[in-house]
Amino acid sequence: MLLTDYTIHGHGKQKEIDFNNPELQNLQDYLNQDIRDPFFAEGVLINFNEIRDNWDNIENFAENNYGGIWDEYEMELYNLTGNWFMSIHYPDFSFLVDVDNIYIYIYNTMIPSYPRVGLPLDDFIDILEQWKDL
Repeated sequence: MLLTDYTIHGHGKQKEIDFNNPELQNLQDYLNQDIRDPFFAEGVLINFNEIRDNWDNIENFAENNYGGIWDEYEMELYNLTGNWFMSIHYPDFSFLVDVDNIYIYIYNTMIPSYPRVGLPLDDFIDILEQWKDL
């Protein structure tokens, strides 16, 4: 996914992105708040590349690295159906992986009224690569 409709303010660790699309508010907030630092962005990128690289064996990979695919209780907490696991969790953001559709959902736990941002795994990795290099 090529980032095209945005404005960058500042530079380096002080940079902020402003998407011209309110549906990407959670992604914008995550990039601006949690992974401004290129070193940290690289760590998140490594995490999602490992998920992609292990997709053919994702259930075992999720079990060994993230506590496995969610049970019914966890699914009800997030009002989801299907096969999911949480890859990264911060006090303000969670990254949910939809195993059935190869999607990453960003969920803002501090502002639940923000819509979840859903992106195909490859698009999310592309965005992180571009963000790291902006």
